[in-house]
Amino acid sequence: MSHAAEIEREGKRVTRTAWKQPLFVAFVLAVTLVSYFHALQAEFVWDDYEYIVDNLTLRNLEGLRRIWLDPRANAQYYPIVYSSFWIEFQIWQLAPTGYHLTNILLHATNALLVWVLLRKLSLKGAWLAALIFALHPVHVESVAWVSERKNLLSGLFYLSAALAYLRFGGIIQKREGYNWGAYSLALLLFVGALFSKSVTASLPAAILLVLFWQRGKLCRRDFLLLIPFFAAGIVAGIHTAWLERVHVGASGPIWDFGLLERMLIASRALCHYLTQLFWPHPLMFSYPRWEIDASQGGQYLYAAALGIGLISLWRVRHVRRGPLVAALFFIGTLFPALGFVDIYPMRFSFVADHFQYLASLGVIVPVASGLVELGDGAFDRLDRLRGSLAKILPVILCGLLVALGSLTFVQAQIYRDAETLWSDTLRKNPDSWLSHNNLGAIQGVRGETERAREHFRRTLELNPDYYIAETNLAETLTQIGEYEEAVGHLRHALEIQPAYADAHYFLWIALSQLGQMDEAVLHLRQETKFNPSFQAHFRAARLLGEADRPRDALLELELAAGLRPNDEATAIARGNFHLALAEPGKAARFYREAIRLDPQSAVAHNNLGRAYEGLGRAEDAERLFARALRIDPEHKRALANLERLLRLRSRPPRE
Repeated sequence: MSHAAEIEREGKRVTRTAWKQPLFVAFVLAVTLVSYFHALQAEFVWDDYEYIVDNLTLRNLEGLRRIWLDPRANAQYYPIVYSSFWIEFQIWQLAPTGYHLTNILLHATNALLVWVLLRKLSLKGAWLAALIFALHPVHVESVAWVSERKNLLSGLFYLSAALAYLRFGGIIQKREGYNWGAYSLALLLFVGALFSKSVTASLPAAILLVLFWQRGKLCRRDFLLLIPFFAAGIVAGIHTAWLERVHVGASGPIWDFGLLERMLIASRALCHYLTQLFWPHPLMFSYPRWEIDASQGGQYLYAAALGIGLISLWRVRHVRRGPLVAALFFIGTLFPALGFVDIYPMRFSFVADHFQYLASLGVIVPVASGLVELGDGAFDRLDRLRGSLAKILPVILCGLLVALGSLTFVQAQIYRDAETLWSDTLRKNPDSWLSHNNLGAIQGVRGETERAREHFRRTLELNPDYYIAETNLAETLTQIGEYEEAVGHLRHALEIQPAYADAHYFLWIALSQLGQMDEAVLHLRQETKFNPSFQAHFRAARLLGEADRPRDALLELELAAGLRPNDEATAIARGNFHLALAEPGKAARFYREAIRLDPQSAVAHNNLGRAYEGLGRAEDAERLFARALRIDPEHKRALANLERLLRLRSRPPRE
């Protein structure tokens, strides 16, 4: 064949495949949206309330500044994730459909990035790997749970950074020398991944694995070029581990494991994740947290199986390096979630589906590639079966994708609302004390007191030291007037966690109802000490005022004013308490401050009029009552005060 004919043939091949690419993109988007249809109708669940619904940093520009500059502004320092929530909050406030749609589109985009990356690496089965990644039900937790935007955004940056770096190194774009622009872009994207979720710190190690797979060896320069990446990953990992320990609360006896025990946790977790990828049933939001006992020989079987598997892959590396590289990628990417680093979710379970979002590629990619190679007759020993395989393999692959999509479609339904999620978890994991506690909280809000109490008591049977369940049970008891029993549960909760603000708050309620006001006030102050927010101090002031403790209320309002200096409501409240203490002069000062902050406040004008009455300034009081009525003609108190003052002025003097 002449050179011109060869060029013409290659051109026709490119033309034939070019039009297919947009169709494949559209197909991936379509099947992902269909598979996750139920997620679009879902509400917010569990951590979504902390991340979005109750998150004050999403409300204004000051909150956006804190997202980036204050590592403790939110539960975790993932500023790109919270910034995405900030943007969405400005668009659709608290409508969950928008957040779910964003998650689904991000997941579909990540599947397409997998496709592009594998094609650039000339790996067979790129299309199949992308579809399996998009449709595998083990990823439902990462997509249907809005809080796991962390996985999706970090995955987007991770895969994009990998593409940029491999272009820089000439792996996917052959060229002389280095493309330093691609290197800079890769480093920038990698930092974006770390700012979305720090488990992506494993990317430079993954790049080394790809280089080893491509070339069969690594050189000194490979390591030197990745030093900035390793340094950034180490810093992000250390910072996240520190926040998990001191801010999130991943510390205490429940994480007290030795190295051998942690290795047993890791080996069993790896086997669990591997099994779930090949047989995703049953999938749970919270899996049983197994007991670790180094004295039991059976617990070493998981490590032994993994060891045999890795040794086998190592021995055949000279024939095919791909399986070994894939296994090392799977283990390395999962490493931060294997128990060697203390993370808060391991309080409930050692495994979770969302931990293996990116790591799953270490299994999905070689399986997809192997299936396609099998159909292409790549294995000589099976060459006689090539004709048969060519006929039935497409049917098998279609069946596999339909099965995965169907499982995802069904699994996404359990995220419809919190009650559905926890009920499903409890059905699959009857000893899930977390599910019992959260179902009890839902039923308590609905006023189903007896059912809530049963769930809380069952929680404490399974986990006697869960102070949140003790507090929830006490809250339920206060609602039905069983204050003495509530006090006992709250005291136990505070023995376990003295800094738990909610326990102090409900102890205030129970003790105040029992007439033990002095101790009750102490606990209310402890509540604001451990929850030093403006809202907590303001609420405490209101409660103390209702309990006829105006001096104590003023102390709380002073602290609230320190947190929010220019707040009209705080100024009015401080004036009200001074007026109740027969201190009209001090009250007038705060009412004037409230009017300065809001000149159209009818309440502030009316209350300043009352203060002036107390100071004997009747004409000024009359003017202020009239001003309050001009601002709000329906202000009944201002009208009553003005009528009373006019009657007093028109009354004839006594003889």
